[in-house]
Amino acid sequence: LYPLAQGQDSVELNADVELGGTDQKFNLLVGRDLQKANGQNPQCIITLPLLEGTDGIDKMSKSYGNDIGLYDKPEDMYGKTLSISDDMIVKWFTLAADADEAVVKSAESRLADSSINPMEVKRELARAVVELYYDAETASQAEHHFNTIVVGKGTPDDIPEFSLNEEDLIVNVIFDAGILQSKGEARRMIKQGAVKLDGESITDIQATITPSGEQILKIGKRRFLKVIE
Repeated sequence: LYPLAQGQDSVELNADVELGGTDQKFNLLVGRDLQKANGQNPQCIITLPLLEGTDGIDKMSKSYGNDIGLYDKPEDMYGKTLSISDDMIVKWFTLAADADEAVVKSAESRLADSSINPMEVKRELARAVVELYYDAETASQAEHHFNTIVVGKGTPDDIPEFSLNEEDLIVNVIFDAGILQSKGEARRMIKQGAVKLDGESITDIQATITPSGEQILKIGKRRFLKVIE
């Protein structure tokens, strides 16, 4: 029924052109057929290639958890881009970084050169993605942050703070502080061993934190929270 419902939209709008991903081609064509059946001129359809997300499998989608949000922090954009597989680099230059033909061909050439580490090309891609949505200076800062925090395993200076007045579940603290968008996501990260409290891994989703001076929660590779009394 979904293709019919989407196709009827074209009829109601008497659409001239409809844009969609390649996965929507059938639905767009149904719209043309319904327009003809209703005495309208069939719309032109334009399909665009899909961009696989950070997992390199499914199309990028917040629902799949493989997305980079337009409003993500620069350091998150940079770090997430570096997590993609090498075989996705060229496609991401084209679809995610809006690179011109010369840049894409250069990336292809360097990736084909066994003497060049693909990570060098991927870092260039990550800078380009951040620069597209922010600027060159911010992209450089994001790279510095990655080198310091992820590679150097350091702690950033500008950690958000969360005031804790009584013992509470770490899951609740992470969610209430706005570090993650759901408690379910916080639980998943804890189960995966991706949450640390003062350097100690937390794997129990029922683990609690008690007010005690200043404590540092590390969530994943790039997010930190300073818990204070």
